[in-house]
Amino acid sequence: MRRALFATALLLFAAACQSNQPSPTSTPQSTTSAPSPSAAAAAPSPSPGLALPSPSASPSAIASPSPAVVASQRGFQLDDYPFAVMIDNIKAARPQFGLEDADVVYEAPAEGGIPRLMPIYLRSGTDVSSIGPVRSARHYFVYMANEYRTPIVHIGASPQGFDALNATGLPDVDEQRGDSGFVRVSEREAPHNAFVTTTSIRDVLRQRGGPIKASLGPLKFGDFVEGSQAATTIKIPYPGGERYVLEYDYDSEKQVYERIMDGEPHLDGATGQQYSAKSVVIQFADVTPIPNDDAGRLDVTLTGSGKGVLVADGTQVPLQWSKASVRDATQFKRTDGAPFALPSGQVWIQIVPLETQLSIS
Repeated sequence: MRRALFATALLLFAAACQSNQPSPTSTPQSTTSAPSPSAAAAAPSPSPGLALPSPSASPSAIASPSPAVVASQRGFQLDDYPFAVMIDNIKAARPQFGLEDADVVYEAPAEGGIPRLMPIYLRSGTDVSSIGPVRSARHYFVYMANEYRTPIVHIGASPQGFDALNATGLPDVDEQRGDSGFVRVSEREAPHNAFVTTTSIRDVLRQRGGPIKASLGPLKFGDFVEGSQAATTIKIPYPGGERYVLEYDYDSEKQVYERIMDGEPHLDGATGQQYSAKSVVIQFADVTPIPNDDAGRLDVTLTGSGKGVLVADGTQVPLQWSKASVRDATQFKRTDGAPFALPSGQVWIQIVPLETQLSIS
């Protein structure tokens, strides 16, 4: 199920810093297909809600338009209780549930070479009966959710993740803390058996107060200007011991990029449909191990400036990104001089290490 995203959000100005990050390369890449994994795990139902304390506001929240303004600009209403969810992408966590109904999905590396996913549900009226499996948060995901001012749903966090929650004042829903809204299903083994729904999480957030004044963060929708180079196959081999490989293949008839994970179609556990993106933003970032971290966790630098690629409508466009601080929204700028605008539809944002050998053909 796909619902459109429409016209523009207010973006904050972020001061660009100089960077020596390398430009991505475009080389021919063959398409790989393989049998799809079977859908597994029944869709969970929400657990009963409990009254929870009201979260404190961020000391420096990102300025956001009112829901009424956003509704008139985009053609739909932002929900009063939007949220982001932490989801693992290790093979044992697949198939995931509910990603197809998110407005934007982030993917970024985590320890062991296994990226994690963070779908964000912004639209009013979105009803998803199963989202997950829910996992723990990392600090850079907190900072990304903070760009939209959406609460983040998770089960525990790294020490740096808890520090980021404290620093931003971002509201969160955490099963480990005893928050409701989660259910554990018997069809899967822990830790890949925790799920939520849009209803269960919004009930929790509603009990705390609100509404939440979210924004579109770095996203801007409008008339997309096609790039001068083709982009029908994108291959992203994430560095790390697991040798995780992501691929997007362009379906010119549907005008979407279909996701392939480690050689197999990336399917939704409830519908069996292949996940796809209307546009893909690839953002190169400095990814380094956290010194003296016994779990081998990573630091992902999302402040300063760097390079990226926007892929949409079968074409690619080089980008520059900048972000003044962890409380600011990322600014994307096309290097060909055309205005940065995304076509209507779901966006996937891929955060990749500098050394990633990106292949686009």
